[in-house]
Amino acid sequence: MIQKIIHLDHGVLRDFEWPRELARFGKYNLIYGPNASGKTTISTIFRHLEQGRVSEANVKLCIDDREVTGQDFSNKSGFPIRVFNRDFVSENVFHNNREKDVPHILVLGEKSIQKQKQLEKRYEERRNMQAEKDESDNQLEQASKDLDKHCSKGVSVVKDTLLQYDSGRYRGYNRRNYKRRVQEIANADSIGEYKLPPETSAELYTRIKENLKPPIQEVRVSIPLISGIREKVTTILAETVVSKVLQSLKEDTMLGSWVREGLELHRERNPQLCLFCNQSIPERRLAELEGHFNDAHDHFLQKIDRLIKDCGKIIEDIGNRSLPRQSKFYSELEDDYATAKTGVEQAFEKWFGFLSMMTKKLKEKRDQPFINMELEIEVPAIDEDSVSKLNEVIRRHNQVHDDFQSRKSEAIKRLEDDLVAQQYDEFQRYSKTKKTLESNTKSLERKLGEINREIDRLEKDIREYRKPAEELNDELQEYLGHNELRLEAKDTGYQIMRGNSPGDALSEGEKTALALLYFLKTLKDQRFELNNGIVVLDDPVSSLDSNFLYLAFGYIKDRTGDASQLFVMTHNFTFFQNVKRWFYHAGGKKHKRCKGTRECQCVGKKCLTSRYYMLDRVARSRPRKMKLAELDSLLRDYHSEYHYLFAQVYQRVYDYSPSNHSFEFDYGFANTARRLLEIFFAFCRPDIAPDGSFYRKIDSVVFDQAKKSRIEQFVNRYSHADRIGGSEHNASILCETESILEDVLKLIESENKSHYDRMVCTVAASRDPQKAMS
Repeated sequence: MIQKIIHLDHGVLRDFEWPRELARFGKYNLIYGPNASGKTTISTIFRHLEQGRVSEANVKLCIDDREVTGQDFSNKSGFPIRVFNRDFVSENVFHNNREKDVPHILVLGEKSIQKQKQLEKRYEERRNMQAEKDESDNQLEQASKDLDKHCSKGVSVVKDTLLQYDSGRYRGYNRRNYKRRVQEIANADSIGEYKLPPETSAELYTRIKENLKPPIQEVRVSIPLISGIREKVTTILAETVVSKVLQSLKEDTMLGSWVREGLELHRERNPQLCLFCNQSIPERRLAELEGHFNDAHDHFLQKIDRLIKDCGKIIEDIGNRSLPRQSKFYSELEDDYATAKTGVEQAFEKWFGFLSMMTKKLKEKRDQPFINMELEIEVPAIDEDSVSKLNEVIRRHNQVHDDFQSRKSEAIKRLEDDLVAQQYDEFQRYSKTKKTLESNTKSLERKLGEINREIDRLEKDIREYRKPAEELNDELQEYLGHNELRLEAKDTGYQIMRGNSPGDALSEGEKTALALLYFLKTLKDQRFELNNGIVVLDDPVSSLDSNFLYLAFGYIKDRTGDASQLFVMTHNFTFFQNVKRWFYHAGGKKHKRCKGTRECQCVGKKCLTSRYYMLDRVARSRPRKMKLAELDSLLRDYHSEYHYLFAQVYQRVYDYSPSNHSFEFDYGFANTARRLLEIFFAFCRPDIAPDGSFYRKIDSVVFDQAKKSRIEQFVNRYSHADRIGGSEHNASILCETESILEDVLKLIESENKSHYDRMVCTVAASRDPQKAMS
């Protein structure tokens, strides 16, 4: 049982709170209200409850003494309620104003009880498994998003890092490229081979950042073996000149050198006198000097000079040889080149020092060619391959130059692999989660398919489609008076047919009839148990003329009377009166222990399970706001709208409190007064045609002419919605509402005093609840 609407904040029912004095919903509930008063709002909320869908409205219901919010509707899937409103019609019978196939109505065959139990069990299994699959689908969707997010991050890392070095390869780099490379790495023997040590990574980044450098010429230095030079020097130092030696020249090397040079000069010039002393040179002295400085001596000195020259040439060659600058090499070779260059420079320095000492020793020997000398200088430890090592680094540099582009591409590839490999574990975690959920979802889909096939088989065994279709067609024929329109059973539902062709362009009456009869037939559907369910009808006879209204009421009464709880909402007064009478007789039952509480609404010995409500405007609410209230006693106790209208006018004149005065409130009394007089004239002036003008009717009454004119002006100017007040539209007449309504009552009294007195008594009696519904 839906017991009450605790709170509702939606549409015109804003900030609605269930009044403490208002009785809870009973078994039979009638709600009367004009169009746009909130009936659709209430029925829509009930339909959301039926569909197990979270309601957009801020609503709280009391169901079986428990509070249920609109957010809780999703937990009420399968709640036993069926709602007829415009949403039902559009979703089940007509779609976008075009007819579509209507869902099947399932009925239970006499021999299908056992299969029905199996089917209900399968339904429950399907609901549970569908819920499990939906949860798995949601998790799978989230896992896919997580994996895509990871891949997008991986793409960004690779792209942001390497695009500037290889735009051709990485401009279009995407998640597909990333996933493919991760998979290739996953298939390798070891993921570790793709992860680079920090120093290797740094070296590769340096490599890809470098520009192409020119090749370098190798160092060309021809240096003989140092041991061979030492051997030559040692040998020549040990040699002596064989000649007739002058002891004084032998012992005085400086003198010997001076005399030898002077002898050479005299040989060249052949002077008669000594060039130094300008004296004649004795023949004997020249002979002695020639003997001392003979050819062997000259040849020996020439030999020493040649060796000194050879050493000098090597020293000059080493001194003039420049080595390439370190900055000309690729960064990866700079350290190797620095080491090799240091070795060469050290070798050159040792060579230079050693040869300098050899040269100095040779010069000493030249000055003392007659003395045997020993070489006491040791051979330094020189890397004789240092130049070769340096040239090896140069050749490697030149090879890098030749392979520059391929090496750069390889470095970029290795860096990409490193970037991907660093994220491999995270990728595998997301990928594994997704694969697990995919497997689980496929398994649930397979099981769900098996259950659906079993349900299809059972439904096929127990369904009787044609029986509901035939019954609906019979009812349509009876209702519409022709058999042109019918439903034809199909595999997926019923097709609307007109003759032998699909039905189209249905009239409003045909649509209303088909929708209502179809809804009433669904109450026999095996998926709904009427005597344990709730039925809600929102304006089920909307737009029906009087020819079909009573027929529709008969169907509704016959098909919904056994519902556990019934709600009927309408703005049609005739239909309202029929339902009210029905509920009055259907809702009475013996109640031996009544305490006279408001919830029981006891009258005499009967406790009524019927409830009567109206949707009424909250006074002075702007914008317009409605409330659910107890039905006015005149509408509840009498079977005529006339009673209610008369009471409204009478109470405005004689029971109105000036503190509640409102022009907006009075504005509606023009319509009320006009409707009241039209009903009054209908039975007191039957001689005037129903379509006669209001002026003719009021003019036929014997009453004060000035007052009649004022009444006619009041109801005409303020009761027609299509009129726009001009210069003659004087709103000040609203100030005279009370006196004009008093004139209306006096007109009725003047025309039929006995009738007027009885109506006054009726209004007075309506204030006494003991006389209600008598």
